[in-house]
Amino acid sequence: MKKKYHNGFSALILITALFLAGCQENPLKEAFKGTYPIGKSNKIINEYCQSCHVHSKFVPDAHIDQMNLAYSSRLFRTTNECRTCHFMEENILGDTLRKHRRPHAVAKGKYNDFIKDELEKKKEAKKE
Repeated sequence: MKKKYHNGFSALILITALFLAGCQENPLKEAFKGTYPIGKSNKIINEYCQSCHVHSKFVPDAHIDQMNLAYSSRLFRTTNECRTCHFMEENILGDTLRKHRRPHAVAKGKYNDFIKDELEKKKEAKKE
């Protein structure tokens, strides 16, 4: 009888921990959503990128200046937000996948809905 009680209690603790972990704010996800001001979002995203050994010497401002020129879309040519070109997705297992809105895909119209939504958000923000 004691063993059943112990297993049930352990399961309850695990379920509670998982539930609470799911409720916690993830600053990186929020930064990619655009929840924070641009400077704070970029700082969080840049720190995440620079934590990887491949991007440890990454220089954000130079990257933005260089990459803006590669795009034909006005949104991408003028952006100063990392999240315009970079985004995250989760697969069915909950793994985080880093993704890019690359210049050739933007030129082919793959992200037209995203562009329309972002331009609308910027227009609304200017009104406020």
